[in-house]
Amino acid sequence: MCVDTGATEDVLGRDRGVRANNKQDSNGILIGMGGEVKINKVGDYIFAGELRTEQGLINDESYMTCISVPDRTNDDWLFWADKTSAQLISPDDDKYDFTKTDGLYKLNKDQTNHRDIPNRLMNNKDPDIEHLTQSWVSKSKDKKNIRTFASYEVNDELFSDRNVFPKGCIVRMEKINEK
Repeated sequence: MCVDTGATEDVLGRDRGVRANNKQDSNGILIGMGGEVKINKVGDYIFAGELRTEQGLINDESYMTCISVPDRTNDDWLFWADKTSAQLISPDDDKYDFTKTDGLYKLNKDQTNHRDIPNRLMNNKDPDIEHLTQSWVSKSKDKKNIRTFASYEVNDELFSDRNVFPKGCIVRMEKINEK
């Protein structure tokens, strides 16, 4: 099983698809690097602890299982990768380690010893990463994103009329009452 930073949904390969629980019929199409594949079933699968797939697409034509990094980061998971190692950290701080093999970050079988986030990733002072936006926030039913309007970047000459920020990217929000 590997992590996929470009996937929008989890895909269970044929081996895990056979062992999946709560299988249901599906009438979908998976569009991937190899072209289109008809998806007839979806199902649930537990990899380890909180690392699980719910209603993942079952691809009977592939042995590879890929889990979506963007889907998890939208749900407040943290993902980091550095050279040969990567890690997914759940909202409850459970860590799942991956090692790069054949160009893919694959889940380690041993999940008892965990790597720390490398210092060079923790002490990143890149000015492009820190943004302070002041704006009006739109009321929305969207649970994964914050929508703003009439916003500007503090200490920058950037103004925009509308923005959509994934909640996983927002470090802090404060209500400002200016008169």
